[in-house]
Amino acid sequence: MATIKADKVSSAILSLLEDYADDVEGATEKAIDATARQTVKNLKNYRPAGAEVYGSWDKYLAGWTSTSDKLSSYSYKRKVHNKTKYMLAHLLEHGHNDIQGNKFADPFVHIKIAEDKAAKLIESNIEKEIKRI
Repeated sequence: MATIKADKVSSAILSLLEDYADDVEGATEKAIDATARQTVKNLKNYRPAGAEVYGSWDKYLAGWTSTSDKLSSYSYKRKVHNKTKYMLAHLLEHGHNDIQGNKFADPFVHIKIAEDKAAKLIESNIEKEIKRI
């Protein structure tokens, strides 16, 4: 066990807290990455009844990905989005009128479902990663 002089206690505690903060930051980034990967997987595996009507459904699903953005040393985010058929995501999620404007196409709610799962998953992933420290 290390011996610390009384006048060095505060700097020793500060050093330990900084190390812990760095570890928690790394663990949180790992948890965010794992959650984003799982969310992309959930979106790519979604096949609602009637999806076969859309000929390009597989191409739409294949476009789901995530990108990271480290804004600063204390800010990290990962965005899940459809990089190839992004225009279609809103129309499918919320429904839309057909080309003639006569018939309303029913929505395929899939983004909200994946978002709700991700919100639950991120908490458990962060807890799991921090416990490993």
